[in-house]
Amino acid sequence: MKKMIKELFGRVDTNILNHQCDPYVQSRINHIIRSVKRLGRDKGKRFAETTYPTVWLIHALVINNQPDTVIETGTCTGYTTNAIADALEYNGHGRVYTFELNEVWMKIAQETARVFDLSPYIKFITGDIHKTFSKTLEKIDNIDFVYHDIDPKEDYLWEQKLMENKIPSGGMVIAHDTYPNDLRYEKGIIDFLDYMEEKYFHINLPYERGLLLAIKK
Repeated sequence: MKKMIKELFGRVDTNILNHQCDPYVQSRINHIIRSVKRLGRDKGKRFAETTYPTVWLIHALVINNQPDTVIETGTCTGYTTNAIADALEYNGHGRVYTFELNEVWMKIAQETARVFDLSPYIKFITGDIHKTFSKTLEKIDNIDFVYHDIDPKEDYLWEQKLMENKIPSGGMVIAHDTYPNDLRYEKGIIDFLDYMEEKYFHINLPYERGLLLAIKK
């Protein structure tokens, strides 16, 4: 387990450093984030946003892991969705399936994807995830990379169990808001973390409200 943790941190450190030194990649991510913010302001709304370090980290890990199929739950306005798609474009292969209930938020994510020509790398699925998730998974054989960021957080465990048989050994799972110090999330997050303990090597990083990085055993 120590070897896996060391390897995981090595991936994070190396890729973040490489990204920060790459002007092209840095410019792309910065422009994606600014585009999402601008589109939100144009609609007269302010949205919760993922911080730059989290977006950078996920982008770096997608490039490092070279996934063919990525699942993201909780698109919101598409910060991470478009960062993931940009990394897939950089890799030259792959697709992210992203799920969101809020149509306004999803349209902002879609508009950003069009601006940056990332739409071919994204499958946008709008609606109640309890009605769309299982049907979508039926069409997917393997899942290489997962990003959980949906509300309510109680759905993390439900989602994970539905995907588990499709995630191979070495597959990566990331989950946001994994510090169980918010009463709205506490029960759901604790149950999810207990489940992941059995099947994954993992680290819960102090990014924002917690960011779980996990590799399947």
